[in-house]
Amino acid sequence: MWEGKKRNGLGVIGDPGSFCWADLGTPDQARAKSFYEALFGWKLKPGQGKESGYLHIMNGENYIGGVPPARESSANESPHWLLYFAVSDVDKTFQKAEDMRARIMLRPMDFEGVGRVAMLADPQGAVFALYREAEK
Repeated sequence: MWEGKKRNGLGVIGDPGSFCWADLGTPDQARAKSFYEALFGWKLKPGQGKESGYLHIMNGENYIGGVPPARESSANESPHWLLYFAVSDVDKTFQKAEDMRARIMLRPMDFEGVGRVAMLADPQGAVFALYREAEK
């Protein structure tokens, strides 16, 4: 395993451009839950609205990501992590990325009580998401 020494992980949290969330796309939530809980000591717990099937990943007391339920449309997709970057304006950052030839995966949209999200692929094809937390 990698040992951080002077690099103890993400030192910037919540600032525009920082990593803020990660979703694990997998066809087998139960297997992922067992693996990551045993490996890192994370807890994977059902989110609000347990019928959604979404599992929240907790590292100690901090929510750091999630595992959405598998969809039939993703049956041929390889398991993968999707990183979310915090931005101050999803629409403006989305437009800038589009102008820089990013491929659109999901146009900016609001998730009630969560925030505004968009998904793009960079010119090399790496997929990432933009996120702005909902006003409280």
